[in-house]
Amino acid sequence: MTNFRSTVNIIIAVFLLLFTVTSCASPTPTSTTPVRITMWTIAIEADATHDAFANAVSTFNANHQDIQIDISYIPDASYKTQLEVAIGAGDTPDIFQTWGGGTLQSQVEAGVVREIGSLSGDAADKFRPITLGPSTFDGKYYAVPVDLVFAFVWYNKDMFDQHGVEVPTTWSEFLASCETFKKVGIVPVAVGNKERWPGGFFTDYLVNRIGGQEAYLRATYDQANGGSFTDPTFVEAWGKIREAVEAGCFEEGVNASNSSDAGILLATNKAAMQLQGNWMLFYYRDLNEEFANNSLGLFPFPAIEGGDGNQADLMGGTGQAMAISSSAPPEAESALIEMLGSEQFAEDLAGAGLIPAAAGYDDNLFANEPMVMNILQMLSEAPSLHLFYGTDLPPQLADAYWTVTQKIFGLATTPEQAAAEMQTAAHELNTDK
Repeated sequence: MTNFRSTVNIIIAVFLLLFTVTSCASPTPTSTTPVRITMWTIAIEADATHDAFANAVSTFNANHQDIQIDISYIPDASYKTQLEVAIGAGDTPDIFQTWGGGTLQSQVEAGVVREIGSLSGDAADKFRPITLGPSTFDGKYYAVPVDLVFAFVWYNKDMFDQHGVEVPTTWSEFLASCETFKKVGIVPVAVGNKERWPGGFFTDYLVNRIGGQEAYLRATYDQANGGSFTDPTFVEAWGKIREAVEAGCFEEGVNASNSSDAGILLATNKAAMQLQGNWMLFYYRDLNEEFANNSLGLFPFPAIEGGDGNQADLMGGTGQAMAISSSAPPEAESALIEMLGSEQFAEDLAGAGLIPAAAGYDDNLFANEPMVMNILQMLSEAPSLHLFYGTDLPPQLADAYWTVTQKIFGLATTPEQAAAEMQTAAHELNTDK
């Protein structure tokens, strides 16, 4: 019996010792590895959207320990090439910058990106409906928009008043206003077409005003059924640019300077007009705040007499948008919408002079910005916002489009030759498919 009690006492003692050790020990923390999502953007430090992206990612990462965004900032000049290489190597970033249009559509067709289903539901209310269009195909959404851009004619109101020039509403009136300004030694319209895309805005609008969006879609997407860039709409559009060049509407050496140089001409009272985007407002203010706040005005691109297009239509689209790779983690969708649809993101973009794609914040953001409210009013009255053609076209065709237009500005080709060159590029692209 004594031995039995001793054994029991030993067992109890061992049990109590183990209990004491385990109860006093510190609990072992449970470690979890967060889901990591890679994100590529052109918002380098010099880009107007940089602070918005940097703050959005920082805030998201701080609020979501289980999901972390790894963002890479890639210069615009090399971005498309790097993305193509990554896609070709099967190493597509989970979230990446896009402009929508033809390039994104080709990525959709190739299975590179996936549909963003949330935008078919309540999440769509976070964004201006018009900003979803450039990334929508067959009624499905494939990118979350960042900001909204479109082009119109900026002009010097004081200069117009001083020389008795009315805002032109037709192409004939536009040419007449150019003649008036040229006679008094003022550059009628500053372009700065070294980069090629500023001149492309003229082709965009002229094609739209002459033949309507249908003419562009027929030439671009209906080649199999006879669509062609030799359509009279394109020939006439390039013809009108050549007409304006020969009439002295643009600055000397129009293809030798860039759009920033052209902006300087307008902001320093050396030019009367510039066809450019809404993003130029804050650039003008940096150059000449008094001019930008008191003398700067805007009007839509003129109508073409007898044209089929609507003068109220606008050319533009999303300045940037973000697509999701088909191989991205499922968390990427909600993370992207949370970041880009936030008030903080909208405030950061507005502070950089941009129009956020996020909806519902205008009254707070632009209450003291009458010029921006005028721009938004023009946008609200537009029947349609069409993607810049140079953005919508596949890269090879966009390059040809800008190149032939630059040749027209330099009087280095005829409208007919430009149309034929463009069609040759389209034929070669279709043959390679």
